[in-house]
Amino acid sequence: MSIFTRVRDATEWRVVRRTISPGPGPSPETKRRRIKQVRISLAKVLISFLVLAMALPVSGETITIDNTSGTPTIAKALLYAGDNGTVVLRPGIYFENSIVLENSATITADKSAGYGAEDTIIDAEQSGRIFDAAGYSLSIDNLTFRNGKADHGGAIYLDSGTLSVTSSVFANCSADYGGAIFSDTDSTVTVISSAFTNCSAINSGGAILSGFNSTVTVVSSAFTNCSAVNTGGAIYIFSGTLNTTSTAFFSCSASSYSGGAIYSSSFSPVTITSSSFTGCSSPCRGGAICSYKGGSMHFCRIYNCSLEAPAVYSHNNFDASENWWGTNTDPSGFSEGSVRYDPWLVLGVATSSVTVATGETSVIRANLTHDVNGIDTSGNGLLPDGIPVTFDLAAGLGNLSVTGGEIAGGANGTIFTAAGSGLVTVTAKADGQTVGTFTMVTS
Repeated sequence: MSIFTRVRDATEWRVVRRTISPGPGPSPETKRRRIKQVRISLAKVLISFLVLAMALPVSGETITIDNTSGTPTIAKALLYAGDNGTVVLRPGIYFENSIVLENSATITADKSAGYGAEDTIIDAEQSGRIFDAAGYSLSIDNLTFRNGKADHGGAIYLDSGTLSVTSSVFANCSADYGGAIFSDTDSTVTVISSAFTNCSAINSGGAILSGFNSTVTVVSSAFTNCSAVNTGGAIYIFSGTLNTTSTAFFSCSASSYSGGAIYSSSFSPVTITSSSFTGCSSPCRGGAICSYKGGSMHFCRIYNCSLEAPAVYSHNNFDASENWWGTNTDPSGFSEGSVRYDPWLVLGVATSSVTVATGETSVIRANLTHDVNGIDTSGNGLLPDGIPVTFDLAAGLGNLSVTGGEIAGGANGTIFTAAGSGLVTVTAKADGQTVGTFTMVTS
């Protein structure tokens, strides 16, 4: 083999040709061995690549698991499902906690097989928070979360993300802030047809606490026996908005300060419609609601929430007209601050026939669809269904088809059957108010 080399001769460069013997090459056996090693190395690289590809989550997959040994945990199933994937939980109790989301996801009971929150349960055993969803979107459907415990959000922690909860239950969850759900910054929380029971906070937000610039929407849900030591026995809103529709608050309390059911700061207006507050309490401001920013509340039931402090308090303008306060009389004692409660709704009762003969009938109908001025408000909205109403034959002869029920669609009724002549009085009672109507029975 020849090569050319530049050498310096006296004062100039010149190119010289040199011949080098190539020497003996590798033997055929060595060549075969080297080719085999290269092939093995390439195969190992390919296998490693395939294993890595299989381990990485595939976007948008649906993974179904159960709680038996040998199946993936919820955390691993979420990873396998990939971004915007779905994890379906078969019925059972999953004893898991401290699950940190690494992508957006949906977690649901096996609804296609007829299962739901009553038989699909994630139990943290008071050992930690159930989900940390910071930075992601999480959708929960038909599940029960119980015994979650943390400093912020006993069941779910959310930050700069979106949380959607449907037909689910939060039970016995606790935290320093936000007993069940803590929404930190720039987040959106939507709760539909769900229940929060016995959730508590050492500080504020017994069930839900919303932090900076966040929006909370609650529809057709219930908060029962939720409590906070400081403010917001059920819900605390610091900076953002709260919209609540067709939701019930039972026996919620803030034991040392304000907002037995709801507390909103001076940065956060609230809008409440067709909801119910019963047996809620706080010792300072707002046995049911304390809203420093103001807002509005219409077609709501507020009853037995002024045992310590008046039921509703606001520092700014709060429109609380067209609500039922459990009485037909002036409800001014149930609110304080800048709260406008007039006009308020009143209980009424009427008979379909002012005169009937013995053996004939008349329909007695109680309603909560008129305000104190006699104006029918049903075209603008209705109180929540479920307000107990009782009927009584206070005077006269006859009988009633039913003596109790619940207000639905703003009304409830009974049928009076006359059994003897004379003036008959039938009364209806809802909460603390009783009203009556008269029917003349002829022989």
